Amino acid sequence: MASGRHLRAFLPALLLVAAAASSARADPAPRRDVYVGVYLHDVTRLALKDGMVDVDFDLWAKWRGDFDPTQLQVANAAELRRTSLGQESDRDWHTARWRVRGTLRGEFPMQRFPYDEQVVAVVLELPEEHGRLVPDAAGSGMAERFSLTDWLYEPEFHPRVERRTVSSDLGLLSREGLPTTVHHVAYEVRLQRPILTVALKLFLPLAIIALVALVALFLPAETVAPRSSIGVTALLSCFAFQFTVAGNLPSVTYLTLADLLFLIAYVLSSAALIVTIAAHALQRRGRADRALLLDRGARVVLPLAAGVAVALAIPEPASPPAPEPAPVPARPRPTSTRGELVIGANRISTLLASTAWQGVGWSLMPTPPGAEEPLPLAIERVPGIDNELVRFAASGEVEVTWRLREGLMWSDGRPLVARDLTLPWDAFEPEHALRWEAPDDRTLVVTWDGRLAQALESPLAWPSHVLDAVFEEGSYDAIRDHRRAHPVPALGPYRVASYADGEEVVLEPNPHFVGSAPAIGRVVERRMEVDALIAAFLAGEVDITIPNAITMEQARQIARERPEAVRIRPGSGFIFLHPDLEHPLLRRRAVRRALLQAIDREILAAEVYGEAGRVAHVPVPGEPPPGTERVAHDREAARAALEELGATETALPLLHGPSATDREIATHLARDLQEAGVTVDLREVPSSHRAYLARGHGGLLLHIVRGLRDAPPRRYWNLPIVQGTYSASARHDAYDDEVDALVEREKHALYPERRAQLRDALLALTSERLPNLPLLFAAERILADPALQGWDFGPTERFGAGLERWHFADPPER
Repeated sequence: MASGRHLRAFLPALLLVAAAASSARADPAPRRDVYVGVYLHDVTRLALKDGMVDVDFDLWAKWRGDFDPTQLQVANAAELRRTSLGQESDRDWHTARWRVRGTLRGEFPMQRFPYDEQVVAVVLELPEEHGRLVPDAAGSGMAERFSLTDWLYEPEFHPRVERRTVSSDLGLLSREGLPTTVHHVAYEVRLQRPILTVALKLFLPLAIIALVALVALFLPAETVAPRSSIGVTALLSCFAFQFTVAGNLPSVTYLTLADLLFLIAYVLSSAALIVTIAAHALQRRGRADRALLLDRGARVVLPLAAGVAVALAIPEPASPPAPEPAPVPARPRPTSTRGELVIGANRISTLLASTAWQGVGWSLMPTPPGAEEPLPLAIERVPGIDNELVRFAASGEVEVTWRLREGLMWSDGRPLVARDLTLPWDAFEPEHALRWEAPDDRTLVVTWDGRLAQALESPLAWPSHVLDAVFEEGSYDAIRDHRRAHPVPALGPYRVASYADGEEVVLEPNPHFVGSAPAIGRVVERRMEVDALIAAFLAGEVDITIPNAITMEQARQIARERPEAVRIRPGSGFIFLHPDLEHPLLRRRAVRRALLQAIDREILAAEVYGEAGRVAHVPVPGEPPPGTERVAHDREAARAALEELGATETALPLLHGPSATDREIATHLARDLQEAGVTVDLREVPSSHRAYLARGHGGLLLHIVRGLRDAPPRRYWNLPIVQGTYSASARHDAYDDEVDALVEREKHALYPERRAQLRDALLALTSERLPNLPLLFAAERILADPALQGWDFGPTERFGAGLERWHFADPPER
């Protein structure tokens, strides 16, 4: 009874443990990628007979977050000594290194010996619950020469990635009673025997033995003793030579190519001996003419037959099978209750800037909203550091191969060809791209001067049958202007049916799109004056407006009558003060920090945007990255600092654009700065964008840009734009050599986690160094028919993304 009471007492705890275990199994931890690399210093011995190879290499692992590096094992280790070289960390990015020496097991197939190609592999393994192994092919490499002198090799790894499931829990309590999935990464070096060595050590002796056997056919038939001695000697030489060769090879259950060559030599020597005996017999019977004819025939037939047999025995050079193309991503479209969508806009500056273009101008490898990785829509497979489409040369160059799917067409029905891929490269001439070429009509090969993340980004594709002539007349600028003003064939789910410059864009489904047809059959984007736009929406003639086509006051007024149709939400528009760093005061970081401290951004956000306003500490929306410095409003501290720095003695220009929102924000800023003792010279400019590009405005410029996390990091560092890119050579007190080095590290980071971490570090650094003064994230104002679904992906996605999945879901009529 006592034991029963104890069991009942422990039963709730047991149930909680079981529930926790069940929950752990039902909700696996987020995937962690562990990047593993190898630098092979030496291969000192290759023992084919024992299936062993002696190696000396460096091994490392890189990861973000928590990971126990001791879980990483060398799967094919026979006897290894693993010496730790230490661990390093940069925030939450970590690396562990080891020096490994010893013996590895290997599989060495001998069917093609002596034309065999052997593989020396370092195979690493990790149970899936600890992470997913990804080869660090960018950092891996090997010495130019090994101690292994009787083999040839290219100093280039061939990574191989596998995922296996074994019917064992491998002793893991977390997997008790369950099968375990293990990730493998193999770094393979392919070895080949020197042709000259093979010829001298195998073919030449065999050829001499065969020639000796054939010499007997040229002696008279009556000299049977010398001829027989030659044949027997040839046979015995073959036996001895084969045993010598086989003594250095592993025992196998199949015939090697060398065995076949020896068999041919045996048959040839035996046939020559048989011909000798037969010719002698004919000679003794008085048929000397037939004996001579037999010898002459054998002199021709035997070498010819042996040559044919050798040619048939030697196999064609082995080439690995081409990987199958990735399947076309399946993205089924929802059903729409209406067949036409009307988008209202207060501006359509160019065709490329329109919302409608989001459904037309797709890349070869788009990343639609909700997709974690780019989709190989128009290419067979995505190049990556874990496959053969990216080659890292010992010189540091990177070669990336892009191969188009078969049968791709532009929206006008013309085939997509390699020239469509090389045209953008010819027009842009990217800084780090050394060469680009099309070996055939579906392949583009680009060689870069270093290991750059840019190398793995989707290449552009332009319809060369339309734009080649434009390019010949006026280079890249001509192509850009043509694409802005004229519809050109594209790859997206829609195509442009008509375009009235700056007034209207009409889309229809692209009949040649490789994916599913869009949900809505006709899309119209129409420009209207704001009052007409609001009236058209209220009358049901417009289904949705582009962000910020109406003012906050107009949005609030409509929300009183149609609250379900008004969406006011935090946006990605980054509002900031752009300081002219040539100004003697503004070039000093302490002055910029005191100015920001003087501004009450919380009150500013509430007054201008209400509940949807957000204070900006870094240039992108969302939770600020670790290390972000949040400058709090403190008027008295700001006043004291500004007086000490001499910033209250001269008037400071504050420039803003002509919009009502710009005027409201500028007025608030001027009031806060004046209360902190700064004399403000408030000025309105026709265009803050033009003043931002021109620079040299002599004060503080109120401006807005879209805060994108994946934008070039130099965008947020107050740098001049030179030929369409932010200058890497400019320097000031915020952007110095230390920051530039961090930007270069981000540019060369090929791992998504590392690149994201470095971008977070750069964003956090802007809050400390203040190249610009962050103010707010503007609230977006959108009018939308409540029946329209699938359009709101949040402020981090560009409005119009996923247009092919927008659809109407009207409530059923009662």
